Amino acid sequence: MSRHTAALMRAFVAWLSRGPLLALAGVVVLGAFGGKTFAAGKDYNTCFSESKFSADRQVAACTAIAEDRGEVPDLRVSAYFVRGLAYAQRNDIAHLIADMNEVIALDPTYVRAFTNRAIAWESKGDFDRAVADYTKAIALTPDDASRYADRARALNKKGEHDRAIADCDKAIDIDPANEMAYGVRGVVWEDKGDAARAQADYDKAESVRIDPIAPYLDRARSSIAERDRKRAKADCKRIANIDADKGRDCTRLIVEAFGEPGDGATDPNPASAQNAIGVEWQEKGDHTRAIAAFDEAIRLNPASSAFHFNRAKSWASKKNYARAIADLDDAVRRDPANAQAYRVRGMTMAQIGNSREAFADLDKAIAISSDDPKSYFERAVVWEAKDPDKAIADLDKAIALDPANADYRKERLSVQISRSRANGQPVLQSPSHMRRRNYMPSRITPPPLLGTSNRGCRRCRSTPRAR
Repeated sequence: MSRHTAALMRAFVAWLSRGPLLALAGVVVLGAFGGKTFAAGKDYNTCFSESKFSADRQVAACTAIAEDRGEVPDLRVSAYFVRGLAYAQRNDIAHLIADMNEVIALDPTYVRAFTNRAIAWESKGDFDRAVADYTKAIALTPDDASRYADRARALNKKGEHDRAIADCDKAIDIDPANEMAYGVRGVVWEDKGDAARAQADYDKAESVRIDPIAPYLDRARSSIAERDRKRAKADCKRIANIDADKGRDCTRLIVEAFGEPGDGATDPNPASAQNAIGVEWQEKGDHTRAIAAFDEAIRLNPASSAFHFNRAKSWASKKNYARAIADLDDAVRRDPANAQAYRVRGMTMAQIGNSREAFADLDKAIAISSDDPKSYFERAVVWEAKDPDKAIADLDKAIALDPANADYRKERLSVQISRSRANGQPVLQSPSHMRRRNYMPSRITPPPLLGTSNRGCRRCRSTPRAR
């Protein structure tokens, strides 16, 4: 399988893994390499290895990459980032901040650079700058509970206790099993002189550490009582990620409250009810039953674009691309403004090798919905084999629209490396058995910048580690 074919397959599988329509509508650690040095004067293996070499060796190796303006831009970003973490190992906070500045200058959407710079400012006692950087990180990843807990800790050190509590509340609302948020809130209550609330939060942090499932189960039960099936299912899935058996127990509570897929009892509209049943079976991976339900939904309401779109997903999952395309044809015929249907049809056309039709559909999807990053990403994947410059332009657009999406960055870096290789430029080589490797380092955790842990939460009062 070529790298381009693999990219198409990943994009296609990503669509199949996303939810259907119910109505009309980073960084990876470098592994071992066959050789140590891959371009003259550059030791990529030492720079991007996790804790295998001394900080001094890593700084030296990363410097050659980071400060070479002719290097692949994303590799420069990664080299500055890793070098900053190496400086943190030496407790050289000034150079850590300088390297995070370089990362942000080259890539203003690099969330962890803002976070690490905030940690550094916090360690220096500059809480205003720490809060500012945590705020930028939150703007880029507003659903990350840990970022709110980080900012709360810095706010509390500034003496802004009420704002800190509000951030902890927000973190807990996003993730009720976030130990850090309870622990930081306990510290804030203690600093406000409320010992009882402080102890309650320390106890909660400890209980979450011991049993991380309980908060999700409590919220799932509350959602069931409020007849919010979607939110309950989301929490059951989080439980299943921790413990599959308990996840099934949680799902059983939902079934007891709402019924099994197939009873149609929760929707007064028969066609919509059949569509919902199809979605349920689709989410369970039973595409034969899902198609049967969508067949009935379409029989009852053949004008629905969404029903045809949903059935197309199941046909594609069964690798019957002809029927999937036929359903997508019906979806766009019934709703010419259905950008998602054009996008998915384009991706499906690319999957079967019809690039001309793929481009036409993806162009149409972008014309209808110019703020959908997925359309630019999928068009970039089709462009890769034909015009890498156009692929990079589309990936730049996708990244601008969704800066937190690591897949877009990884694909862009891969295109850059492939283009450099085609132009005869020296680039990092991977082992022959690896079809694809990403070259941006994962979380590398040096020793803490300062301080020790405290009370009910080990990291709630002290400054965290760079990451």
